[in-house]
Amino acid sequence: IETDMLHASIAFVRSYKEYYSNMSPVIYQSLVVYGRVLNRPDYVHDGIRRTEELLRRQFFVDGMWMEGSHSYHQQAIGLLQGVFQAAKGYSDPVDVTPEGGGPRLVDLDMQRDLPFVRKATQAAAALAFPDGRVVAVHDTWPGRGQKPTARNEALLLPGMRHARLARGEAEAAMQAHLHFGGGHGHQHGDHLNLILWAQGRELLNDIGYTHTAWRAWVVRSLAHNTVVIDQTNQHTAGIGGNVTLFAPLTADLQAVEAQSLVAYPGRASEYRRRLLLVGVGPADAYLVDVFRVAGGSRHDWVLHGSADLPQEVTLSLPTTPVPGNLIGTDAVVELPRSESSRGTFPPGLDAAYAFPKDLEAATTPEAWSATFAFTDGPGPHLRVDVLGQPGTQVCRMRSPSIRNAGENDAELPKHAMPSLMARRVAAAGPLESAFVAVHQPYAERPILRSVRSLLPPGGAAAPVGLRLEHDAGVDVILSAPARPAAPLAVAVDGLRLECDGRLGFVRLVNGIAVRAVLIGGTRLSGPGVALTSPAPALTAPIAAMRRDANTGAFAIVLEGPLTLPPWQPGVAGIVTHGDGSTHGCIVKDVTTEGDRVVVHLADDPGFDLDAEGNTTWLYFHPEERTAGRPSFSLEAVVLHAATP
Repeated sequence: IETDMLHASIAFVRSYKEYYSNMSPVIYQSLVVYGRVLNRPDYVHDGIRRTEELLRRQFFVDGMWMEGSHSYHQQAIGLLQGVFQAAKGYSDPVDVTPEGGGPRLVDLDMQRDLPFVRKATQAAAALAFPDGRVVAVHDTWPGRGQKPTARNEALLLPGMRHARLARGEAEAAMQAHLHFGGGHGHQHGDHLNLILWAQGRELLNDIGYTHTAWRAWVVRSLAHNTVVIDQTNQHTAGIGGNVTLFAPLTADLQAVEAQSLVAYPGRASEYRRRLLLVGVGPADAYLVDVFRVAGGSRHDWVLHGSADLPQEVTLSLPTTPVPGNLIGTDAVVELPRSESSRGTFPPGLDAAYAFPKDLEAATTPEAWSATFAFTDGPGPHLRVDVLGQPGTQVCRMRSPSIRNAGENDAELPKHAMPSLMARRVAAAGPLESAFVAVHQPYAERPILRSVRSLLPPGGAAAPVGLRLEHDAGVDVILSAPARPAAPLAVAVDGLRLECDGRLGFVRLVNGIAVRAVLIGGTRLSGPGVALTSPAPALTAPIAAMRRDANTGAFAIVLEGPLTLPPWQPGVAGIVTHGDGSTHGCIVKDVTTEGDRVVVHLADDPGFDLDAEGNTTWLYFHPEERTAGRPSFSLEAVVLHAATP
C-alpha cells in the first residue's frame, strides 16, 4: 500500500507542472498529511513550499486572490486553511536536513509564522458592507456572511485595484466603492464601477455572480455604474487601471481617483473617475462624482438602483415613452435561454443593450435630478443631482436585477431594478464628456438645499466648480484632473475664491471659511483662509527600495535634494512604473537622510528594483517586470480648520 499506492500516487502528482489554481491547496494538504503519516519530511516541505508559492504568485500584494472575486478568494483561503491545520505543530526530525539546505521546521504554525497568511485571511473584510453583506465585485455571490473590518474607514487595495471611502458606524455608516481592477478570470466589464451603501442598504449595486441564462447581462459594462463608450463592452483582461489619488484626510473628507484607459484601448484618450466623500454632521454625508471621458462618439453614463428590494426612480424632467429597447424597435433580438447560449442580437452592438425595458426619455442641456425610493415601506432615498451638458438624453428604464430570481431562469423576467442612463452623442469627431453628479442618501429629507455649478460645462479636461448648500453651511469644491495652468477663480455669494491645485474644498459659514483643504497645489485663498505650499507635490525618481517583510519595515528612497511639501499620513503616494502604470502606497512617515528623502510605508509595496534601478518587478501576482526607472509622487495636502 505504501509503495505501490501512496508513494506512487504522490510521485505521479509531483511529476506534473504546478498550475497554482484555487483548488491546488487540496494537493498541498495531501502532501503534508502523507509526509507526516509516512515520515517523509520532503513531502511536507514540498506541500509547504507550494503553499508559499501559491500565496506569492496567485494573490495580490494586498492579500486578495488574483481574480478579484470575494467568493473565489474565500474558496482559496478556505482550502488553504486545510494546509495550515495539517502542518500545524510539525517539526522536522533532528537527523534530517531539508532538501536544498533550507532551515529546519520546528513547531510550525503558518498562520503565526507567515505575515502574508494573516493578510490574505483578513483581506476580504474590506469587501464587506457594515451589515456583513458582501460587496459583489466580479463573480461574487451576493449576500451576508463576511465579517466587516473592525472600523468602517477608507481603504485601498492597491493590488486588486479597488478603493473604499467610508465613514460613520451603525445607522450612520456609509461606503462608496470604486473598482478599477482588470481581469485574471471571473471578471466583469466594471472598470470605474461605483457601488454605494448608506442608510443600511446597497443603493447603487453591483449584481455579482449568476449562472442563469442572463449571465450575458450581468458581466457586461452596461450592467454596472460606469460609462460605456460606443455601446461596446470594456476590455477586461490584464492588470487594470491606475490609481491617481487616494486621500482619506478625515472621516468627513475623503477623495479617490482612478484612470482606466485600458478599458477602451485605442478608443479612449481619457477615462477617469474621481469621488469625494463629504460629511455634513455626524449622520449625513454626500458623494461628489466626476467622471471624465474622451474618445468615441457615444457616451452612456449609467446608474442602477437596488437589486434586492422593490424601488422606483423619479426624474425632475418630463419624459416620453421610448418603444422597444436601447437597440431599437426594428432589431431582431432573442435573449439567451441558458447560460451557454448566445441569444440573437444585431451585429456590432453589445448584447447588454437588449435587456433594459420600459424606457422613458428626455433631452436637456440643463442640470437635472433623480430620486431612487424604496416602495416596500419606510426606507432610505438616494437623490442624484447631475450637472448639465449640451445634448444630453436622460433615459429612465428597468433592468434585470437577477438576484431575486434565485438562479431560476423562469423567474428572471419577473425581477427588475430601476436604472438611469445619461447619453451624449457626437455629431462629428471624438466626443468629450464630464458627467458630474452629487449623490446624497437621506432618510426623510435631502441634506442638500441646493447644488449649483460655478463654472461653465466643459470637456474631459475642464475643471469643475460646485456650490453646495446645507444646514452646516455652504461647501465650495474645485476639482481639476491635473494642476491647472492658471489658478481657478470663482465667485460665491459675492466672495472670491482661488485655487491652483487638483482639488480644493472650502466650507463657508456666514461667509467665512471654517474648513478648507488644498490637494496638489500651492495656493487656496478665500475669505478667512489662505493655504499655501512651497510645492504642489513631492516628485522624484526612485533611487532604492527597502523591504523587510519579517519586521514589516518598508520604504521608498528618493534622490535629493527635494522640497518636501506639507502632507498627511494615510494618503497614498503614487508609484509610476516605466510603462506608465501606477499603484498606490499608503504613506506612514517621511524622513530625510542627507540629501535623500525616505518615504516610510504602512504596508508592503510589493515591488523591488533591479541592481541598476531601471526595472521594477512585482513580488506578487501578476509578477510583471517593467523596464524603465520608476518615479514616486506625494501630493501636497494643506488643511485649515477654525471654530465658526
